[in-house]
Amino acid sequence: MLNEPWLTFDDTEEIESAFITLVVKMNALQEKYRGGLREFTQRYQIRCNKKIAVMCSMSDHDILACIEELNRQGFNYKDDFIRIDANRYVLMNSKAREMERLSQERKEQLLELEVDWLKADTRDGIMWVSYNS
Repeated sequence: MLNEPWLTFDDTEEIESAFITLVVKMNALQEKYRGGLREFTQRYQIRCNKKIAVMCSMSDHDILACIEELNRQGFNYKDDFIRIDANRYVLMNSKAREMERLSQERKEQLLELEVDWLKADTRDGIMWVSYNS
């Protein structure tokens, strides 16, 4: 049934991310989201660890609807959540690794996530995100 909450806590630190990805800090969800984490998981299919909640979608439609709701509830972009194009990140990561002529600094700039609280890695064409404490 679609209204059933999805498995909430993932016991791994890294969470697989695909397509268009929304990452929300757990403490922001617990403090700001009306109904807290339980309500959020009932409304959206997400995966969580103890620090972040991750929602993935093949299109921006679902992600943007969630972002609009987060904004209405007082969440702040980059402070509380971030939207990532995981496919672009994986592609840029593979290209940066191939381009040996690029300086390490330039490679890091290509792969920046815009926030210091999140880190990402790619393995076998998959993006993995985790909280950067």
